Amino acid sequence: MQIPYHRVSGAVSRGRSLGLLPMKQTYTLSYIMQMRSITMGRLGRDLIYQLSPEQQNWLVDKAADMGCETIAEYITEVIRDEYEREASITAGCATGKKETRR
Repeated sequence: MQIPYHRVSGAVSRGRSLGLLPMKQTYTLSYIMQMRSITMGRLGRDLIYQLSPEQQNWLVDKAADMGCETIAEYITEVIRDEYEREASITAGCATGKKETRR
């Protein structure tokens, strides 16, 4: 028995509109960012499109978890943290102290 595509599609649409079937879930990067209240910023826009979708989702999650409002703000924080870490290693080498890893 073959059922025409339009009949199946119509039944699925009615089921979704009545709440009998779950809504179709396709999340775009902009939707995910909007749901997490994250904006891209100029630097983030240039960077994020060079990442895979999995990397993009990871970046948005990390930025939101850190409380950053933009991707650029998160990247700035990561750079500052790395700079401070390296500066403390360099200072530790100059004084003969070893840094303990986090």
